Amino acid sequence: MARSKIERGRVPTGGGQMNNDLVAKLRKQLTRVTKLDFYRDKYRKAGIDHRDLKTMDDFRQIPYTDSKDIERDMFETHPPFGSLFPKQTTRMNFTPSGKGLMLVPNTANDIRRMNEANASTYGLAGLEAKDTLLLTFSHHLFAAGSQIQGACERLGAKVISTGPGETERTLDIINRFRVNALYTNPSFAIKLAGMGMRGIKVLFGGGEPFSSVQGYKQKVRSAVGSETILIDTYALSHSMPTARECRYETGLHVVNELVYLEIIDPETGRVLQDGERGEIVITHLHKEAMPLYRYRTGDISMLKHIKCLCGCEETLPLGVFGRVDNMVKVKGVKVYPSQISLVLRTYPELSEKPYRLKISNKESGGELLALEIKAEASKSADLLRRHLKEILLINVDELRFVKEMPEGPLIEDCRWG
Repeated sequence: MARSKIERGRVPTGGGQMNNDLVAKLRKQLTRVTKLDFYRDKYRKAGIDHRDLKTMDDFRQIPYTDSKDIERDMFETHPPFGSLFPKQTTRMNFTPSGKGLMLVPNTANDIRRMNEANASTYGLAGLEAKDTLLLTFSHHLFAAGSQIQGACERLGAKVISTGPGETERTLDIINRFRVNALYTNPSFAIKLAGMGMRGIKVLFGGGEPFSSVQGYKQKVRSAVGSETILIDTYALSHSMPTARECRYETGLHVVNELVYLEIIDPETGRVLQDGERGEIVITHLHKEAMPLYRYRTGDISMLKHIKCLCGCEETLPLGVFGRVDNMVKVKGVKVYPSQISLVLRTYPELSEKPYRLKISNKESGGELLALEIKAEASKSADLLRRHLKEILLINVDELRFVKEMPEGPLIEDCRWG
């Protein structure tokens, strides 16, 4: 296996046999993907031979790929389908990208495996065959609706699909037909509860930040009922599902029958230890259409091995709480501005308000971090400061509430040099 400058890091726990089984799966998938133009050309240039993958250290020498690589393949090199589109494809959905709608293909085997994995995680979340689930996500261009419905049918649960909107009709259906499970945006669930929704046993949240927003779960639970199980999910259009909570709500468990998940330093590519914050990288273990191999998602999280009562261990305890985009290092700490949005969502008077980070040098030496928010001064300013330090791992030196905020970048870096 060709060696690269990527540093070695966390090795999966669980003993030698577990590692051997994982390496075998990774090698089998590498053998499959190297038959596709996209990976064959990429790995040939890097000197990667699938036959040499014998250890996890070998696996970590394989180059990363990212969304720009796939966009280039689909829109420039092999339009319109891309070279990751096999002839066995049976379902075609789409997802937005910087260059337009990007194809999301799946084969019959892909769909079967996703339905089985989703059904298994739904069961761990508390959904049973006797239950009736109402789904508000679209079945049209995007993949979520069809994937959720297929998994519920695999589990044996009854499904009612209403699509987005139509609040009063959705509420009437829930109450008339004794719906006891719901898959929707958490904010829409709060709205339905305020209008009289009752009897929801399991709420699957999606489409917006959920468990990563401190206090948001408590807000949703207060609205829908204290006995309701609240389930967050992490998924990409090209990887559904990737991680999901169980009924014990100890964090999002990695769906490791489908993916191998790594956390890396977004600057160096080094694989991080348990509990360190970094970028999520996923590798499909079986996927046939558009398989992702060491794919950099751009999403920020941390991975921990936590023994849960459901039997799962690999967990994202804080969900996904940021994006690599616009990462900046201040006082030696990596700061992800997108995390600020998650913090502000917990303060009703500040939620959705424009904000900007300003970084400058102090006259006395060192760096000054200021946060400007376009809003009236908040009575929760001191609490907000503490909250920001907890999430960003760094003090915000100045917190400013401003009446006007001209158009400009999210980060204004005025440091000397």
